[in-house]
Amino acid sequence: MKPSRIDGIALSAVLMITGCALGCAHPVTVGSSSSSSSTGAGGNGGADAGPICLWGEGGGGSGGGLTFPVCQDNFTNEFMGTIDGKPYDTGLETGHLTGMAPPNLQGPYTLTVGLDGIGFLDLEWGDPYLRGQWMEVTKGQMRLPGEIDARNVNTGSKLLMHCHDYSFLYVLHIDGGDLTGCSH
Repeated sequence: MKPSRIDGIALSAVLMITGCALGCAHPVTVGSSSSSSSTGAGGNGGADAGPICLWGEGGGGSGGGLTFPVCQDNFTNEFMGTIDGKPYDTGLETGHLTGMAPPNLQGPYTLTVGLDGIGFLDLEWGDPYLRGQWMEVTKGQMRLPGEIDARNVNTGSKLLMHCHDYSFLYVLHIDGGDLTGCSH
């Protein structure tokens, strides 16, 4: 039987929701940006959208000086930083999906990352929805691998979505720690 256009659209929607995961291989230090600006993007009232497509850079001052793991392969993620005053690194995790609800016109937008065991990262943010520019997380929770209780994702947390695929960088301020991370 020949697939219909609706089947193709449904498959595209499933793929968008499912997203991709990046293989986290080498830490990268994020510095200053040299990208150009775009005006009026993301429904921000015509104001300068700031630097866009800042993959591997600090996000216009948002990630300056932070070190991020680098996720290069599908269905992988990594988080590193400090938890409860101790160094923390999940190391390479494979086989986990990064799923994002399809963007609508008004938000909120959601993202879920599976982590080892029963771990997860759930984030929510509002406008602007801009690929390639840091966005402020409005709420979220993270259950670290090996833990039973979820930790709140707090004010000042951010995410960056790559312009060309479903790769993400994170700056997370969670209960008891601060993490940077990646997923694809």
